Amino acid sequence: MRMEINCKHCKSKNFRREGTRKTNHRGRIQKYFCKDCCKFFTNDDGFYRMRNKPEIITMSIDMYVSNLSSRKMRNQLKRHLNHKISHVSVLDWVRRYTLKVHKFIEKQGYNLGNSFYADETMINREGKLDRFWCCLDWDTRLITGSHYRLSANPVEAQEFLKKAINKGKPKYIQTDAGVFYPRAFRKLFYSNKIGCLTIEHKIIKQREFIITKLRLSL
Repeated sequence: MRMEINCKHCKSKNFRREGTRKTNHRGRIQKYFCKDCCKFFTNDDGFYRMRNKPEIITMSIDMYVSNLSSRKMRNQLKRHLNHKISHVSVLDWVRRYTLKVHKFIEKQGYNLGNSFYADETMINREGKLDRFWCCLDWDTRLITGSHYRLSANPVEAQEFLKKAINKGKPKYIQTDAGVFYPRAFRKLFYSNKIGCLTIEHKIIKQREFIITKLRLSL
């Protein structure tokens, strides 16, 4: 796939090559001169003004999302590649490019499966237990929705389920045996509140629930 080059100042395609710019870690970068606005520019290849090589950045992000901490990634780069960076730089890269990928995926749309898996966990906040809900597509492992509230009840569960189906409409959603789920499903999917949309509610037993969690963690 060939990258299209435009002037970053006026978006013109009327330009010429004009030497290179030397960098400490990325080597020489091609410079261009725009014939319309008479300004110099370098092409934005996704790593514009980044001080480190694209290979270092992408490898760091990949290892971080594979459960290697930012500090361990920093140590790995120093030990094996003799490349010194701060662990904060790794976190900045993850935030920057995760947002870019998210925007790209949002434009492309989603191709989700027919089964979603929803679960909640308790978070200790100053001695109080808040609830964090998360729902993902079983086939793609894409998170379809999340919800954070101070308490758990059918109303909050209903708000969570609304967010869970924003990206796609599955045939059924699996949950544990939480007492707030059945009422939320009845209110949301078995009435005219969402265009007569019907989504089956599957409640998995405790043993199946543990096995499902183990599969999702692999």
